[in-house]
Amino acid sequence: MRVTFCSKSFIKVNKIFSLESLQKYILLIIIPLCIIEPGYAQSIQHADSTIAFDRAYAISDDGTVIGGESSINAGFALPQGYIWNDTTGANPTGNLGFSSHVWGLSLDGSTAVGESVNGSFQTEAFRWTSGSGMVGLGDLPGGGFVSRATSVSGDGSIVVGQGTSASGTEAFRWTSG
Repeated sequence: MRVTFCSKSFIKVNKIFSLESLQKYILLIIIPLCIIEPGYAQSIQHADSTIAFDRAYAISDDGTVIGGESSINAGFALPQGYIWNDTTGANPTGNLGFSSHVWGLSLDGSTAVGESVNGSFQTEAFRWTSGSGMVGLGDLPGGGFVSRATSVSGDGSIVVGQGTSASGTEAFRWTSG
């Protein structure tokens, strides 16, 4: 379902009303502000049907690739990042030791970025491609080891996110090569 806001919607109130007296009119005020157009939602299919939870956070420019996280263990829900497309379904990105989350995708969906808990139980930013798999990006020097990549450039060559330095949490920019 898609909601499109109208461009000419004005409301003028000449009297002061109590919240209780306005409650019955709120729906009448909201409905004229939008047009509801038909659409549909499509479930993201996974190979394992015992998903405890499933979340999508990133989408390619044309909408054909989605990145997110899911967990197949309801007792100890350890999330794992995935890349989904309509042809192959959801494919795990792997992890650097334990869990992972995909937060961003390049325009064509070929590069994913996010965070993973590594083998030392530290949250580490990563960059993933189908060719290289998941590669940890490390952290800023001087602070406790916590980093996460939140977005990636259209061509996948530049990653941004946050890390921990001696000064505290700071933004970072990582470039390939």
